[in-house]
Amino acid sequence: FIQEKIELVEANRRLKDKVVVRIPTEKLLFGDFTISIIDSNDRTTATNVYSIVDGLLVFENGKPLKISHPIVEPRRDKLQVMICEDLVEVVPGHNQLRDDRMNLVFMGHGYGNAFVPFLPDFVDFDGDGLEVQVGAIMVDGEVIRNMETFNGIFGEEPFQSNKDLFNIWYSTKSFNLPVIIQPDREDEIMCEEMVNLEEAFTDCNVPNTFVMNLVNSISCRSHASFEHGDSFTSFTPGFEDELTNGWSIRTIIHELGHSIGSLLDEYVEEDMGDWHDLPNCVSSIEDGGIEEARNLGWEEAYEGCSYLSENLRPTQNSIMNLQETDADFDDVNERHLCSVFFELTGRLNPTPTCSGKVSVDLEGAFVVYTQEELE
Repeated sequence: FIQEKIELVEANRRLKDKVVVRIPTEKLLFGDFTISIIDSNDRTTATNVYSIVDGLLVFENGKPLKISHPIVEPRRDKLQVMICEDLVEVVPGHNQLRDDRMNLVFMGHGYGNAFVPFLPDFVDFDGDGLEVQVGAIMVDGEVIRNMETFNGIFGEEPFQSNKDLFNIWYSTKSFNLPVIIQPDREDEIMCEEMVNLEEAFTDCNVPNTFVMNLVNSISCRSHASFEHGDSFTSFTPGFEDELTNGWSIRTIIHELGHSIGSLLDEYVEEDMGDWHDLPNCVSSIEDGGIEEARNLGWEEAYEGCSYLSENLRPTQNSIMNLQETDADFDDVNERHLCSVFFELTGRLNPTPTCSGKVSVDLEGAFVVYTQEELE
């Protein structure tokens, strides 16, 4: 404990059931511990042994109580957790206050709480995905619907096999959109520009936090920052268009690739310039990109990556390139995400791709697919 003694100055006995005493700790409590209540004459009036079991404070007689989350002074060198009152579990009963979990926090801008009913589709905790009609044809007088399944976050590896490494929250705070896009604006507006950043998620010391801002605008461009950065995704549930919702779901997975894994975009957009960097985008063939790719364990490479056609990427169509329903992170990106999961939590559940050490044959065959071949 940070302090050995917590003093309650005054309390009305008639309101004793409403008295809450928060006990600061340097980290979350685990196992068994004892709390004693001492009167003003230093006499022990009550002593109880407690245990922390699945986030609940439990008496030795087995009666569970809600744990009062430890409140600590902000210190960068130790774990501190103070769960805000406005945070609610997306998957009831799943979250645990542990220092070996990452925290995903959804925040809505421009909705009130109208975005909340759609969160199960974004999270896709059971991996069933959102089935959406993407087209239809008439055959012999019968309508044949073309259906596709849009998997959410935990419908994709390595998230799917590592659900126990994450807490999933949403904020009940309601944020307006202070920015109105002018109809004559020619340049593209980023979703972050439409959000009041002073209202960003900064008032809770939740470790390993990745904030996913949903922005109620069809006109802004989704994006995310690397290395624990926030993501901003355009999502317009007011249109009641499941296909549009499906693409927003796929986009938020792409943005998590940026914010959690620092993965780069694997597409070409020449106006953005050259952003090649590890782990998934190396320089051109002329600048030694093939040797660099071999050293990284790539088995093949494709031209076109962040954001030049000459740069090389490890996969043809991963979700860092296209947000199609059949796109996943693919081997190179998935292995990197696994390493980040382990770095942040100290744990990892193996996936088919992240099941062991990668074997690299530096003398083996290596194929580079050019832009012309892909077209």
